[in-house]
Amino acid sequence: MNIAGAQLEDVSAAQAAENHKRNNQYYVTRGCNIMKVILLQDVKSVGKKGDMVELSEGYARNFILPKKLGVEANSANMNNLKLQKANEAKLAKEQYDAAR
Repeated sequence: MNIAGAQLEDVSAAQAAENHKRNNQYYVTRGCNIMKVILLQDVKSVGKKGDMVELSEGYARNFILPKKLGVEANSANMNNLKLQKANEAKLAKEQYDAAR
């Protein structure tokens, strides 16, 4: 639910986000083993590209990883993500400065 939807239902945006998270618990652990995954693409009901999410191990190993939608969040991959985000921020700042 977005902020507009939250306003229609008279709840705060934070509460709307929490409700959305609670409604999409199918993909998140339910007493299973947890795996942290960095998403390489947007995945509906899970997260956006670059997010680090906790998923049930089976969902991650059987769906996310084989389809190259994400990678396991180990120290090397987390460092790569950090460097990519820093590089993207730098490029965005350079483009903004060039446009001025």
